[in-house]
Amino acid sequence: MATQTATHSHKPTGWRRWFVTTDHKDVGRLYLAWTVLFFFLAGLLAMIFRVSLLTPGMPGWLNESEYNALVTMHGSTMIFIVAMGAISAFGNLLLPKLIGADEMAYPRANALSFWIFSTGTVIMWIPMFTHWVLGMQQLPFAGGWTAYAPLSTSPDQLSLFGTNMWFIGVALAEIGTTVGSVNFLTTAFNERVPEMGLFDMPVMAWSIIVTAAVALIWLVPLIVVFVMGVMSKNYGFIFFDGTKGGWPLLYQHLFWAFGHPEVYIVLYPFLGAVAEIVPRFSHRPLYGYRAYVFGLIFIAVMSQLVWAHHMFTTGIMGVRFFFMLTTLTIPIGFAMIIFSVIATIWKGRVELRTPMLFAAGSVLMLLYSGMDGIMLGTPVLDTQYQATYWVVSHFHYTLFGGVIMGFFAAVYYWYPYATGRMYNEFLGKVHWGFTLAFAPLTFFGMAKLGADGLNRRYATYTAMSAPGAPTVQTIQFWHTWTTIFALLLGFGQLFLVANIIVTWSNTVDDPWAELLDEMPSPEWTGLPYRPPTPSNLAARSDGSEEVSADD
Repeated sequence: MATQTATHSHKPTGWRRWFVTTDHKDVGRLYLAWTVLFFFLAGLLAMIFRVSLLTPGMPGWLNESEYNALVTMHGSTMIFIVAMGAISAFGNLLLPKLIGADEMAYPRANALSFWIFSTGTVIMWIPMFTHWVLGMQQLPFAGGWTAYAPLSTSPDQLSLFGTNMWFIGVALAEIGTTVGSVNFLTTAFNERVPEMGLFDMPVMAWSIIVTAAVALIWLVPLIVVFVMGVMSKNYGFIFFDGTKGGWPLLYQHLFWAFGHPEVYIVLYPFLGAVAEIVPRFSHRPLYGYRAYVFGLIFIAVMSQLVWAHHMFTTGIMGVRFFFMLTTLTIPIGFAMIIFSVIATIWKGRVELRTPMLFAAGSVLMLLYSGMDGIMLGTPVLDTQYQATYWVVSHFHYTLFGGVIMGFFAAVYYWYPYATGRMYNEFLGKVHWGFTLAFAPLTFFGMAKLGADGLNRRYATYTAMSAPGAPTVQTIQFWHTWTTIFALLLGFGQLFLVANIIVTWSNTVDDPWAELLDEMPSPEWTGLPYRPPTPSNLAARSDGSEEVSADD
């Protein structure tokens, strides 16, 4: 009997391709498209509630509960969908190629991670559709992106439908991310080419490994506490009910055990992207490759020991100073990374292409955010700024300035690799100009309101009677300018959409080949990667066998 050879194609044709594909690049494209879609949806929500703040009272087309729902869905979408989805997008697109592998370790599980993630995000957003499109009375979840108990878990507070869908949706999305994290770690350690040592990998690969390792540890408390929230909301469990023997701070400890590492989880991949982009457009090898990697690892370790600096005002007393100490050590890791970037640019032949501009902007915004973070890591100052717009400003400098601008840098740099199309440089620079100009101005307005003592998540500000509080006119002045700058920032993001549309027919192979011939990108060339050294560059230029970075 003749033996038939079974073949397996990772790329079904037609419409089925996107629903059943297990190809890592296709899965990465799905994540990337999903991330960009929800980035604009979350941005639209921000524009709506920012416009409502132009008037001290509610504008009439929005009530206080709807305002809280929009703020909650904006923040949770940006953090749990956009930032986390961006990690999986570039992890899937790049990791196998960066380590010389043909595919992820578990292709089917990799595809499953996307479908679990996307299902969770849809569930999370269903109440938005049913309330604003179908006119149902049940509101989306309105308890803030942190969903503090017992407000979020009390049976008689907030919308039952919206709260359940939010908890379940976010938990499912992060289960999908957890599955992906297992795959990234397994692929990095088991699938890389035999001759590639750990310190032969690109920094981008290292950043994905660190991301996956920290996510695998700290997504579990988040999923657990959200399951506990559903049980409390629906079945009367008293985990967080202090009147019945529960402990409200248990929620905060579990949430922030995830919440602060999360800030770095979503940042690591784009610090990795900066380490790939800056050397390419500076025509120099990355200065201090190992220092950069150790900086990432140091931040990852220390980020797991700082969570309670979000809880300085909860009565944790003397232990606050331990968490202050651990918080103030994290800038050491960032200093290693920022020094490496500056030293790489120094005396380089810098080309200010769009990816380079966004990478530099990301580092600049992150530096400013770090200075804010040092202030909030000190109990005496944190006590003053806690729950004010100052914290909102700091968080946006970090998440938008560091993460989203790093994401844009990665998008423009790897967009040709992911799509086979070349972006328009002029439109890319206009996008960068709007973003770098109006993001700091928007967040500065928030910082000014917080420094004046205005609490965050206030839907109205018609009466400010506390001693020393700013007047209604002062608040309206800063809210007005903050909203104007936010609208201009939002308008600038449309240039990314325009860039994709007008350049979709601009097919390209490797747009950086001529620019980067002295440091070929492994995702394009298929060559095993080595950290660039003078000997490696010489070996690459004449096509001879590469030399290890340790030689």
